[in-house]
Amino acid sequence: MPQAIGPVDHGSALDVAIVPRTAQVFAYKLWTRHGASAWQLLGEGSTANAGAHVFSAPFVDGLQIYYWIGVGGEPSAPFECVVAFSQADPARAFEPVVVRGQLDASGVAAAQDWVNVR
Repeated sequence: MPQAIGPVDHGSALDVAIVPRTAQVFAYKLWTRHGASAWQLLGEGSTANAGAHVFSAPFVDGLQIYYWIGVGGEPSAPFECVVAFSQADPARAFEPVVVRGQLDASGVAAAQDWVNVR
């Protein structure tokens, strides 16, 4: 079920970060759109690669962020990561989306949904 975040500063970009909370590898893709426009790729990557997993989306009215997260690790293990949102710096953070579940017998899982930005 989509979550809403905000109110945001309409003059600033929105930073979106993928933050793992368990030891699995998280692959991800992020898209944006506003209103009825087509989804545009914002970024993609994997936590198997070093570095920050943060992408910046310019704010426009009706902004939505769609995420897909694929997870790999030990079969049947629980997993958790966060899709975090902030503006200007992490001091202006919004309620994150917590993605959690359990890997299947082959050690994989996926989650997807979108967030409405107000």
